[in-house]
Parts: sequence; structure tokens; C-alpha cells
Amino acid sequence: MEAVKMEKKKELSDFDKGQIEMARRLGLSVSRTASLVGCSKRTVISNFQKGRKDVQPVISVKLQQRNGRKTLTNIQGIPDEHDKKKLVQAFKEKFACDGSVVEHPIFGEMIQLPGDQRKNACQFLVEIGLAKDDQLNVVES
Repeated sequence: MEAVKMEKKKELSDFDKGQIEMARRLGLSVSRTASLVGCSKRTVISNFQKGRKDVQPVISVKLQQRNGRKTLTNIQGIPDEHDKKKLVQAFKEKFACDGSVVEHPIFGEMIQLPGDQRKNACQFLVEIGLAKDDQLNVVES
């Protein structure tokens, strides 16, 4: 048997890192992002986890389709210095709905609310000063 040489992985260029960051903002999957950039899924995941220091934090608000007509609103990208459980409590009181903090393998902790709460959540995050309009990425379905 021949020994397979392990190729040392090349360092990503700033352009590639920017592409990965934009794909993250757009909510593309890890597989899709890896195929666009031309790198491994592991590289994309490690770049997601490291994050870029020079980029403003972006809070992404997405609608996830469940079975039938049921949907979930996912809010991810809230900085770690904010207590997500207290935010969920505030969302529950403000919108009279349920909610929870869920651990995502790539994006970390995110808030899930039942139903389509995208507009309400964005408006509330701006009201309390957690984010500005240009920091919110609302993914329309």
C-alpha cells in the first residue's frame, strides 16, 4: 500500500473569508458555502466559529418552515454579552408567545419563537438598542 501524502491546507485569502462571511449572513448552508468557496466543510465551520473581528455583528432573523403551516422564527448572532434567556422572557411578554434558547452546532445559541415574528423581533431589537437597522439581516421566505 502506498502512503497517501496529506496536503497541507492553504490559508484562505481575505476574499474567501469575505465570501464565507457573506454566505453566513445570507443563511447559506455549510455545504453550499464550501462548494462556492472551493474549500472543505471543516474550513467553513471553523471560519464560522472564529468569526471575523473587523465585521460588525449581524443579527440574523429567519423563518424556518416546520410541518404543515407551522413555522419558527430563529434569531441568531446576538452577542454573548447579552443574556439570551432574559431576551426570551422579554419576547414572551411583549408578543404573548412561547420561546426558547436553542444550541446550534455552527451558529451557537439562538432564540426560537413560534410563528412568524420576524418584523416584531426586529422592531423590538431596535427599540431596546440591541441592534441598529443595518445590523439586522431579515431572511424573507
